[in-house]
Amino acid sequence: TMASPTPNASAVLYDVLEWAEQENVVDPTQKEKLWEEWRVRWQEASGAPSTLHYAFHAVSSRLTLTNVLSFGGALLVIGSMTLFMVTGWEIFGGLGIFAISSFYILALSITGIYLFDGKEYAQMGGLLCTAAVCLVPLA
Repeated sequence: TMASPTPNASAVLYDVLEWAEQENVVDPTQKEKLWEEWRVRWQEASGAPSTLHYAFHAVSSRLTLTNVLSFGGALLVIGSMTLFMVTGWEIFGGLGIFAISSFYILALSITGIYLFDGKEYAQMGGLLCTAAVCLVPLA
């Protein structure tokens, strides 16, 4: 049996994969697949929680239209919720703002956690949880 990898083993492996890509031993797609397989196997061997795996892959590092629209939408939601809740202070008063903010925080948190548990919508779940955290000062 092989010894379990040390924390530096990941850095060394990634450096080797980078070198292999530069030397045209593997192409970028193969490098990514090898790195992904390493992380999954290391996670299984170390017993790390599976949500950590999803957190690393929730947002791709590429600038895509989907990512721009997702994050832009999240910023729009956070900005408008905070702006309109503050301007609604005169109408609803302190207790009303507390009740509405608490409802939104609860709804966004539950939906975000539900979506984050799945592979496909982990990014959306993370953004909803972020929006919930941003509303906490209003409550």
